Amino acid sequence: MEVNSAEKLVKISTVIEEIYGDKLHKKRQLSLAYAAMGVLASESLFLHRMAEGLVDTCGGSKKHATKQIDRLLSNKGLSIWDVSASWVPYVLRDQREIMVALDWTSFFDDEQTMLSLDLVTSKGVSTPLLWKSVNKNQLKHNRGRYEDQMLSRFKEILPEEV
Repeated sequence: MEVNSAEKLVKISTVIEEIYGDKLHKKRQLSLAYAAMGVLASESLFLHRMAEGLVDTCGGSKKHATKQIDRLLSNKGLSIWDVSASWVPYVLRDQREIMVALDWTSFFDDEQTMLSLDLVTSKGVSTPLLWKSVNKNQLKHNRGRYEDQMLSRFKEILPEEV
């Protein structure tokens, strides 16, 4: 691993530690840091490209990097609902008033759609706070239920001062 890559990994790991502290196992935090390195290096969310980016920055084999990222993403112990309890307060930090938007996004030729709850910034840019993938065949007559689940979870984890 190059010195520059090692420094980047330390910075990413430090941010992840700041967000999750002891609420997320250290090995999972390291796996998140490696996946983030892969995303930043590849500028892609495709699994194999993330692995290529990780290998380009940290070395190793593409096969091993692909397995490592795939295991992270399929890990049942890493639930977006659970990690959101740390993520949302981190993103909101010192803000007292916020505006959020619910957004349904469908992708062409895909069987899933995504519901996200996004923080809308003063510049009109949105930052995802919570998200959930839903099979399109389960969406009919259930859209409101999914939105209620999202808003209920957000209410649970929203800091009291916001």
